[in-house]
Amino acid sequence: RLLFIGIRFIMKGGHLAVKVFEKLKKSCDTELTVIGNVPEKYKRNFRDVRFLDPMPHGKMREFYLNSDIFIFPSHFDGYGAVNTEALSYGLPVITVKNFASPEIISNGETGFVVETDGITLDNFVFKGVSPQNNEMTKLMQNIPHEEKLVNRLKEKTEILINNSSLRK
Repeated sequence: RLLFIGIRFIMKGGHLAVKVFEKLKKSCDTELTVIGNVPEKYKRNFRDVRFLDPMPHGKMREFYLNSDIFIFPSHFDGYGAVNTEALSYGLPVITVKNFASPEIISNGETGFVVETDGITLDNFVFKGVSPQNNEMTKLMQNIPHEEKLVNRLKEKTEILINNSSLRK
């Protein structure tokens, strides 16, 4: 059972988590729950995903407790509090190498930190693109090397699915 939580679905990598799940479900018995502000087109096109609207933190507790892996491929978090929340519930975290993620997630021990080929928030900010506007969302839906990144995320997630002792 995979879990993704992110209010800004695209910017936090929710679309990547859904694509990883779509690849995984072909070979693994898995499910994905997404909590966040999800665009309607994703809800229509990915009917196997359980999409839920944002909720108070106290209500999310049950989703952390009933999940096995937390996937959060966000390029836009300096810290990513949901990563530490997931760890506090004993979940391994699959994330991308960005700002503090390598300091929060011990690669191979508390989860996996996946290389992004240099696609990070600072690349966009230094180009004058604000994370607060629609231009950022458009860029994130067309990131270079996305297929390669999705495959890396899938590979690491699959390792945890198939190795329960490592996952725990």
